Order: sequence, then C-alpha cells, then structure tokens
Amino acid sequence: MSAVKLTLANRITTLLIISSLIFISVFTFIQINNQLANINRYNAYQANLSGAILKNNLEIAIRQTSGPETVKLMQNSVNELKDSNLIKETIIFNQDGKIVASTGEKLI
Repeated sequence: MSAVKLTLANRITTLLIISSLIFISVFTFIQINNQLANINRYNAYQANLSGAILKNNLEIAIRQTSGPETVKLMQNSVNELKDSNLIKETIIFNQDGKIVASTGEKLI
C-alpha cells in the first residue's frame, strides 16, 4: 500500500483548522469562567443584601413589640420578604428551639 501524501495546501488547511478549533475552545472556556464568576458575585451580593434586610426587619419587630405580638410581627415580616422575592426559605427559632416564624406555614 502506498502512503497517503498530503499536499502543502492540505497540510496548511489542516493546521489552520486545528489551531482555530483550539483558539475557539480556549476563548469559550475563558468566557464561560468569566460568566460564572459574574453570576457568583451577583448571588453573593444578593445574599448579603437579603440577609441585611431580613436582620433589620426582624430587629425592628423585636424592638417594637413583646410577647405573642412579636411572633405575629415576625411572621408577617417573613411573609412580606418572601412575597417580595428577597428570601425563599427562612425558619426562625426561639431560645427553646421551637419554630417561631417560617416561610413554610406547615412548619409552624
């Protein structure tokens, strides 16, 4: 059998195609990593903001009322934050380990 001989044009075309595929793959990889980093930064920012808002609302509820009214105000505050899509799930426990307020009504 005779060996297949590639012409100069075929070798150059093959080299260009292979190098182009490598460059496209590397560029795509870099872009995907950059996009994932941006998504992670945004999610961290949103989590910090949601946590700060939740903390402030619950501190206000605790300072303004006492006793069973505090529990109702905390539950209302949690429901409002869930309705505004700032939080998805939250469970608040008292000092005895019992659930005081939650986004899931069945838990209370």
